[in-house]
Amino acid sequence: MLTKIMKWSSIAALLVLAAASWRSSADYRTVLAALVVCAGAIVVLVQSVGAGKYIWAAAFLAVSVLFNPALPISFPRNTFVMLVWSVWFCLRCR
Repeated sequence: MLTKIMKWSSIAALLVLAAASWRSSADYRTVLAALVVCAGAIVVLVQSVGAGKYIWAAAFLAVSVLFNPALPISFPRNTFVMLVWSVWFCLRCR
């Protein structure tokens, strides 16, 4: 149950991040959405390691680093949108 909640919360937060990327200013909603995506990625990372699926674990480790709200990595807008949709696809496949 926790897995599904975190998965769908992360997908919703990714959609918020995609919508927020059209504006140039970052506010608390962007940081909150990045926090939800990072937390969801960490939950899936732990579950992937437990299941022995290390490729998925590595992918979600990268997601948690890229969407880390404490030390954000800035990208050009087009790269960020492409990254958001790639992560969304990974979350849907998992």
